[in-house]
Amino acid sequence: MSLGLFGGSLSFDHYSQDWEAFKVQLTQFCVANSVTDENDKNQLRRRAFLITTLTEDTMRVVSSLVAPDSLDAVPYERLVSLFDDHFVTKRSVFAERYNLYRAEQRPWEDVAEWAARLRTLARICKFQSELNIMLRDRFILGLHDVKERERLFTEDAGKVTFVAAMELV
Repeated sequence: MSLGLFGGSLSFDHYSQDWEAFKVQLTQFCVANSVTDENDKNQLRRRAFLITTLTEDTMRVVSSLVAPDSLDAVPYERLVSLFDDHFVTKRSVFAERYNLYRAEQRPWEDVAEWAARLRTLARICKFQSELNIMLRDRFILGLHDVKERERLFTEDAGKVTFVAAMELV
């Protein structure tokens, strides 16, 4: 897309890319190019941006999702909704929690990488108000360094947050 637009070339291939991540990129592409609700009331530019990013295989899949309509007849918001329904893997909260509860720091992971992986694992778990407690506990219990873990065991659980535990290590 070198039509004087900011953000470079976007392309979405459902075989090799994550739709949710691409949707963020597309939204930011529109922001960078000042495409707003005010100047794109019918969302024609956003729909055009989205359709022109699709690879040929993805175009075929999406065309079948909107059939018998054609892609250029379907509103942008409906396309995004169809993409969300079709390309986003439905995840089980219990399966994601299982993965989080089993997680342990890998020998080659530093503390920051371990904490980042835990945050990623917890995204789908729906812990809500308990999220920081779960992250803190899993961080401490899954630490690879036994001495650091045992040192954290001596801390007051009511005072140590997830961030504080990372800093202590």
